[in-house]
Amino acid sequence: MKDTHPVMEERFFRMIMEKTGEERLKMGFDMCATARRLVTASRLIR
Repeated sequence: MKDTHPVMEERFFRMIMEKTGEERLKMGFDMCATARRLVTASRLIR
């Protein structure tokens, strides 16, 4: 499913690519940590 307008997709891609490799890697680690916290919280609720 692709629900993002192509213009916005290109804009987002350019914005991400303007970051350094280190910044992009840190973003990836931060997203992974957030996903882990969400899964942990979800499992604790059940």
